[in-house]
Amino acid sequence: MTRARTWLRGPACWMLLALTLCTLLGALNLRVAQGHATGVVLLGPVVACLRLGPRPTAAVAGWALLIATAPATTAPLWPELYGSLDAGFPLRTAALCAACGLAVYAAAQHTALRASLAQVTRVAAAAQSAIMRPLPPCAGGVSFAVRERAAVRQSAFCGDVYAAVETPFGVRLLVADVSGHSLDTIRPAAAVVAGFRDLAASAPTLTELARALDTRLLPELGPEDFVTAVFAEFDAGEVTLVNCGHPAPVRKGGGRVRLLEPHAVSPPLGLHPSPEAYRFRFQGGDRLLFYTDGLTDAAADGPPLPLLELAGRALGEPLAADALARLEKLAGGGRRTDDLLLVLCQPVDDTAAHSTTISTGMLPRVARE
Repeated sequence: MTRARTWLRGPACWMLLALTLCTLLGALNLRVAQGHATGVVLLGPVVACLRLGPRPTAAVAGWALLIATAPATTAPLWPELYGSLDAGFPLRTAALCAACGLAVYAAAQHTALRASLAQVTRVAAAAQSAIMRPLPPCAGGVSFAVRERAAVRQSAFCGDVYAAVETPFGVRLLVADVSGHSLDTIRPAAAVVAGFRDLAASAPTLTELARALDTRLLPELGPEDFVTAVFAEFDAGEVTLVNCGHPAPVRKGGGRVRLLEPHAVSPPLGLHPSPEAYRFRFQGGDRLLFYTDGLTDAAADGPPLPLLELAGRALGEPLAADALARLEKLAGGGRRTDDLLLVLCQPVDDTAAHSTTISTGMLPRVARE
């Protein structure tokens, strides 16, 4: 099945389709229009130039011209079948030649554009890899699972970022959403990641970390830009949270699913936040889900289920990766209304959690399925 799908999407299938169209339409032209409707065979080169390179398109165009000019050579032999050709036939054939030439030119332009886009994508991926590192599977007694999806399939960047740093105060995690989409978010998203890495190990508390990061980001943000963010600190069976205008995390544990909302709403980073820290239990068997507003947007467009019910169904999966995949599916599947980031955390034993890696990450251009 996979090979069949690959072939159907490949150039050989499109070449066969274009040649078949030329042949069928040419036969129809001879049979019905007695060779007068030469323009119908142009559909073959047009189809070819959409997906094939200039050489295959030229081959299809040559076949189309051969079929279109067949009446001119066969009419004297079978006049009772084709009749006599009108005086406009040479003009139509000349126009068809010009159109076929344009199809070959369009194929060359499309090929060059695709090559240029592929090169830009490779450069963007290389630049992104230079400023991001994926989260470790586990660090400081906490395991991490990440699932992300860009709103624009061709986008190399988006504004949902995450970072985790082991500090003397415990593992500190950042999940943030930069306002805007695609290329507009490159600079502020990189600044968020770099600023968090620089400040996470030195700020005594999460509130001071949030304020320091806000100060660091102000020169990088425009007057209407902002960054919603939630900070987490995992230590000694507890999690401390600081929320700056970000969707509240969801905790599943003890048979309950609840939102870990702050006592007071704080503005996002870039808008002078005044957050307060709040603390919750985080022990064996608990799961803590961080997400961006792409999840709530997808849930609003998807089935009529509240966020907590969606999370409760999905987080019951034994494997973290399966839980995130099911959550994305329940909340809208393949619809892409916004960038989506899901980070699932759960406690692990000390042996499995042994790690000294400091890791950060920025969303790739496409989702990991």
